[in-house]
Amino acid sequence: MSNSLIHAVDTADSAPALIGAVRSLAAHAPKAITTLITVLGFNNPGAAVAAVDGLVALGPEAVPALLEQLDGYNCGA
Repeated sequence: MSNSLIHAVDTADSAPALIGAVRSLAAHAPKAITTLITVLGFNNPGAAVAAVDGLVALGPEAVPALLEQLDGYNCGA
C-alpha cells in the first residue's frame, strides 16, 4: 500500500493533489519516513506541513532518519 501512496506523491500534478497525497502518505507513515522527509524540500508549504504532521505523529520512530539528514549547518532536514 505504501508504494502506491509514495507514487501518488511523486506524480501529483498540482499543489492540492500533492497536499492530499502527502496527507494520505502521512497516515501510513512508518514505511514512508524517507518520502515525508523529501517532501520537506519541496516548494509547497502545505505539503511540508502535512509531512511534518506525519513525522511528528511518528515521534521517536522518525528521529534517526531526520538526524541522518542534518548537515554541518543543521539545516539539511
